[in-house]
Amino acid sequence: GKVLDARLEIPGQRMIQGLNLDLPLLQFSTSQAGAEAEIRIVLRVLQTLDPLQALGPLRALQIAVPERFTLIVREPVLNLDGLPTPEAGWYHLYFLEKLVVVDLVSAGQEPPQIPAKDYRLSFRVRLPEFWM
Repeated sequence: GKVLDARLEIPGQRMIQGLNLDLPLLQFSTSQAGAEAEIRIVLRVLQTLDPLQALGPLRALQIAVPERFTLIVREPVLNLDGLPTPEAGWYHLYFLEKLVVVDLVSAGQEPPQIPAKDYRLSFRVRLPEFWM
């Protein structure tokens, strides 16, 4: 496998409380300025997320790409560990908004249970030319 070497100290966004998720892990394939990098987000589900529980169903995930990074939309999002998603059309890349959206449910579907497990999602970005 590839060595994931970056320690970029990019502050994360607050996660909704009560979802039984541990803090997500963020892995970069490189930290070289201006390089194209694979980003892996590891979502750590501690307890099965049940759509019938008090918080209700989880329908989508949104991942915001930091300022000065460029989201590469010509490459697909990869679901590396079987996060329950629809069979087709389950991810959306928004270049201008720098947003990755992963649908867990499609129209007319019942929301799935999401078993306790670590789930990795992968997408590509271009890193900034310089770090501050």
